[in-house]
Amino acid sequence: RRILDRRSVMPADDPDAVITLSAPHYYELISNEMVNIPIDVACLVKLRSTLVRSGLVKSSGLFDSGYKNKVAIHAHQVAGRLDLQKGIRFAQISFIDAESAGLYEGIYNVVEDPHNTEVVKNNAEIRV
Repeated sequence: RRILDRRSVMPADDPDAVITLSAPHYYELISNEMVNIPIDVACLVKLRSTLVRSGLVKSSGLFDSGYKNKVAIHAHQVAGRLDLQKGIRFAQISFIDAESAGLYEGIYNVVEDPHNTEVVKNNAEIRV
């Protein structure tokens, strides 16, 4: 697994934490919520437009049927700096019909949710 720039790590125990993303660095944004994508469904994740207008761009692929974990995207702050508060809505997720050849069985799935986090359903916003 490739390690990304983690200089601005969100403190887990501070609900008021703020991190600063600065250009020209890459970051990994991970949702608080879990997804559990059923067969014949896939999902796409888009950044909220406010963040895009603030210089943040993202890359992520399609989340396949059978994926069960938090949503993670790689984001690149291309200009200036951006402050993100813990719990901010940073993306929207859309579930789409998709023919599945099988369920995702990759290394990013989790067997259990040790943190008892909320499962995302339907089209929803996800928070960092």
